[in-house]
Amino acid sequence: MTQSTNTSRGVSIRLFLADGTPDGLRLVEKSNWTGAALVCSRTQYPEVRGRPEFDRPSVYILTGPSETDDSTHRVFIGEADVGRDRIDNHLRNKDFWTRLTLFTGKDENLNKAHVRYIESRLIELANRAKRSELDNSTA
Repeated sequence: MTQSTNTSRGVSIRLFLADGTPDGLRLVEKSNWTGAALVCSRTQYPEVRGRPEFDRPSVYILTGPSETDDSTHRVFIGEADVGRDRIDNHLRNKDFWTRLTLFTGKDENLNKAHVRYIESRLIELANRAKRSELDNSTA
């Protein structure tokens, strides 16, 4: 039996249900990671947009139903210096999305260059996977 050099290690994920319900705002943290993720519905966003995580550089994913295929989702991947500003704009100008997932740092170590790179990689991976209808016009 040969030993693989690519060993898998378990990780812990902490899921916090901010309002105590599984459909409400969810905050997600992974062990040994300085980032955080927030997940909420479009209808919940106006209530949670004041949270400090929306003040930071972030990468976000907007998802909703596809206009052409009921078995897939429509996805928009974006980045921002201040997440709230961009998502507020999408709330007014993008009607398709029903869920927001926002990734940001828990400290000041995530900057504009980082979020641009992460956005670019996520778009590349989404295009390659061909599992969703990508709404982005830029790559």
